[in-house]
Amino acid sequence: MVSPTDPPEPAPRASSWRGGLRRLDKAWLKLERAGVVAGFLVMSAVVFADVFHRVSADRAWQTPLKLLAVGLAGWGLCWAAVRTATKSAMPHRKAAGLAALLLAGVALAAAAFVWLVPAGVIWAQTFALVLTIWVGFLGASIATAEGKHLKVDAAERLFKGAAKHWVGTAANLFGAGFSLALAVLAFSFCRYHYGVWQETEGAGGAFEGLPIPKFLAFAILPLALGTMTLRFFAAAYLRAHGEAPPEGGESPAAAAPPAGERARPTAIASRLATPLLLLIAVVLLWRFAFLGPEAGGTVAVLSILAALIALVVLGAPLFVVLGMVATLCFLLVAEGYDTFDSYQVFVVKIANLSTKNVLLAIPFFVVSGAIMSAGSIAARLIALARALVGWLPGGLAVATIFACVFFAAISGSSPVTVIAIGSLMLPALLKEGYREKFSLGLLTAAGSLGIVIPPSIPMLVYALVASNTSPVDVGEMFLAGVVPGFFLAALMAVHAVWTGVKEKRPTTPFSPREAWGAFREGFWALGLPAVIMGGIYSGLFTPTEAAAVSVAYALVVELLVHRQLKLAELFRTLRESGVAMGALLMIMALSFGLNDFLVEQRVPDEAAAWIASKRMTPVQFVLAVNLLLLLVGCLMDSISALLILGPLLVPIAYALGLDLVHVGIVFIVNLEIGYLTPPVGMNLFVASTVFQKPLGTVIRGALPYIGILATGLLVLAYVPTMSLGPVNLFLRKAPVWAAFPSGPAPKKAEPSPEEPKEKPGKVLSMQEMMGEARKKREASGEADAGAGPGGGKVMSLQQMMEEARRRREAKENAQTAP
Repeated sequence: MVSPTDPPEPAPRASSWRGGLRRLDKAWLKLERAGVVAGFLVMSAVVFADVFHRVSADRAWQTPLKLLAVGLAGWGLCWAAVRTATKSAMPHRKAAGLAALLLAGVALAAAAFVWLVPAGVIWAQTFALVLTIWVGFLGASIATAEGKHLKVDAAERLFKGAAKHWVGTAANLFGAGFSLALAVLAFSFCRYHYGVWQETEGAGGAFEGLPIPKFLAFAILPLALGTMTLRFFAAAYLRAHGEAPPEGGESPAAAAPPAGERARPTAIASRLATPLLLLIAVVLLWRFAFLGPEAGGTVAVLSILAALIALVVLGAPLFVVLGMVATLCFLLVAEGYDTFDSYQVFVVKIANLSTKNVLLAIPFFVVSGAIMSAGSIAARLIALARALVGWLPGGLAVATIFACVFFAAISGSSPVTVIAIGSLMLPALLKEGYREKFSLGLLTAAGSLGIVIPPSIPMLVYALVASNTSPVDVGEMFLAGVVPGFFLAALMAVHAVWTGVKEKRPTTPFSPREAWGAFREGFWALGLPAVIMGGIYSGLFTPTEAAAVSVAYALVVELLVHRQLKLAELFRTLRESGVAMGALLMIMALSFGLNDFLVEQRVPDEAAAWIASKRMTPVQFVLAVNLLLLLVGCLMDSISALLILGPLLVPIAYALGLDLVHVGIVFIVNLEIGYLTPPVGMNLFVASTVFQKPLGTVIRGALPYIGILATGLLVLAYVPTMSLGPVNLFLRKAPVWAAFPSGPAPKKAEPSPEEPKEKPGKVLSMQEMMGEARKKREASGEADAGAGPGGGKVMSLQQMMEEARRRREAKENAQTAP
């Protein structure tokens, strides 16, 4: 027996090589985090400088009257900033003089910038997009180290004890295998572009207007994916040996198997038997798909469904689930995907993100919302809302709703809104005598308004997805969300007032002096959406540029005006934003690969034809879409649902004559309700965790608000004017009333011959590159070796490099021949 006085046994030390690898991983993780912070700061500075230059050099607004108006507004803002920064201690006269000096300094800086850089920062957006790829994949690698990749937590619910542990090990192995395959494809992709750059002696293989070779711009892909592979393998290995995983993520207790089941090969084999047998069954089903055309279709579908269910049950990261399903779709259904190199489509889709300017807005809005959320914004907005509506019956509940609305317009995130507002308002609501169930439901539901009130990240994602069918302007999406957002908030406020009357809740007398003080304290918080929306709709900058301006605004307000955010907290906020961006970017890129399969197999066209054969009207289609999205919202987060269902449903809606901006609002409101519905309602779990209340209590509290939001959804779905009215009035110069369509829209006009089909600097897919090469060879009379029956088959990278080498040698031989 061991005496209590005996010294404890020393903990087993990790072997020297494992300790060295762990130290190396920590050092590399620090470099990745520093790279994310530096990337965010540089891309924000570059894009902001481009906007600053263009606005300063624009002569259209520099008439005397406009200059006077802008000067007075700028002087007023500088004066307010000085007074706020000095906590109103500086006399008005001195504050006015200092504000004038600040404004003069800004004007001189603008004039000097325009004079020194007359052409402007023309490469700003391209460079920022390349940095977005780098920041995103560094963030994805950090997310792997910290266990923060998005996933369906089915394994957490279905398995207990040892089974839960070994299922998690299998999920990490799947993540490692898929990341390794992507890393190899990405390396081949970079090697191809290096060959192009070398063959053209630097003249090709670079971005237009930006002298950076593409192989360097995309070198982060194999680097980050390779690191993710090692980290997934490390997590699986450490789980199997009962040790702590790499830094962050799960706790050592969660990673370790139950006592008595550590590090024994027989135990490991027995626990891995179930997922391995499942994997073997799926592989056998794949092989059966090639036995004959009759069995192939059915078996292929069963194989894809089996793989999807298996990966979800194992708790694999969502990007692995999407990537594996897309891979199986190409392998079992599509033609011409029988070699490893043919799956370059995934890497090409990642590279093509560098041509989508809308993508640039996502990291900027993520960062600006995170910066403003880390400061004192929430408390200021609550004070303002309470001062304005506290006199109503149920005034504190109404103030909570509109505080969520204002904060959602800043953060753009529903879960963040629940955390920031709820942590302050739940104690206040309970102290005022509101029932716990009512208070929990109110905060959980009002926080979901974050994805409807602009600027909204799901709106940006929808614009990216829908633009594959027809261009969707982000500015129109933002404006279309204003009325629906306040309409849904008003419905919740009516319920809160009715509850206040019924339960005789206390009210606060209205005080103009208190309201003015609260407005002055919250002025800078309210200024962010005003600057963004005003800048977009006045034409000063695009939505992408507005996102960069929002970062600069947030930094100035929190660091210099409110002074509630320290520099160390800023760096931590930027790192966390990079992790969120990385997890999102992986899902987006792989969902676009799945979208390619749907387009290649004409799935949207077939679905539209099926709907036409059923003579489904737009009214019936919208009802079916609402039911489908409400069901999907119960099982999937909003971003994933947009990326998966958007490519399928948007083309059908467009063919039926529905306005895609209106369809986007319907999508987003449906998915907003999904935040409140079990089993995967994100706000339910956030509220249960933050408020430390049982999940069942939170769900019961949210049920009345699900009904309220569903009622609002019906109105918004069948009265398009609610979303399209402001867009028609301010942006389209069309009648405010937008009638619900009664039939299909006219077909899109074909582009004119002189209209360029490609934007400068676009990264071509393998099919497009080979098509261009084939056209050039046909024009020069060369045979199209390597092309398929249709002349468009994709050759492998080795074949392309070999052909380029043979052509170069033939050219050199021709030059040296006598």
